[in-house]
Amino acid sequence: MKHCYECGTALAPKKCEHEGLVPFCDSCNSFRFPIFSTAVSCIVFNQTEDKILLIQQYGRPDYILVAGYISQGENAEQTVIREIEEETGLTVISHQSSVIVI
Repeated sequence: MKHCYECGTALAPKKCEHEGLVPFCDSCNSFRFPIFSTAVSCIVFNQTEDKILLIQQYGRPDYILVAGYISQGENAEQTVIREIEEETGLTVISHQSSVIVI
């Protein structure tokens, strides 16, 4: 994306906290994330691997898996670790292939 989808101004890369360089519109004073999105969902086990973590988001009553969008420059594994830390405040202590333990 080279131009703002709201006003048409040329975008310039700007540092966005936790996201890296993101296209920014000086006219709208807004970051313009790509329209397409790739996301991850993950099953988070406790250390004994007999329970999984479910969270509530945005005040909704349902419990869901930890999930989030892959940021520019991240791979899926990095996104999973970042999302667990951002959404729960927990720190990932080990990860082997598809198993994440907190």
